Amino acid sequence: MLDAENYFEWLATCADDLEYSIRAYSPEIRNEVTWLEKDHKGLEVLFKQLPMHERYKGQFRRILGWTGSAGHDPAKRIFAVESSLCVYHTDLHGASVLYCTAKYRDNFRFESGVPVMCSRMVLMDTRRLPFGSHIPI
Repeated sequence: MLDAENYFEWLATCADDLEYSIRAYSPEIRNEVTWLEKDHKGLEVLFKQLPMHERYKGQFRRILGWTGSAGHDPAKRIFAVESSLCVYHTDLHGASVLYCTAKYRDNFRFESGVPVMCSRMVLMDTRRLPFGSHIPI
């Protein structure tokens, strides 16, 4: 849904108490840096404002690979999944380049028998992005 820029449809698959963040480790300061931190309502506002932002022209494609890391916390009824992520960007002339690499650390739970994402932490490997990044990864 994010590749197709169906942001509100994607958000509808998430829990109302969703926590979303994008982070990277900075060796220069030897600490983690938070690039973006939003809850469900914050992402909704961001998505509504996207048409007003200067946009990186073209299309993004996210390619996921499950790392084999998964867990379950029966007390909290949370399922944790970690995935590797590569994001490619194809410009208006049809040229594609690797945009970034990262990991998703997602937590899911079941609500009325349906899995919903209750948190996503994007752990970036890439720390230099081209101008005009306009959407969450």
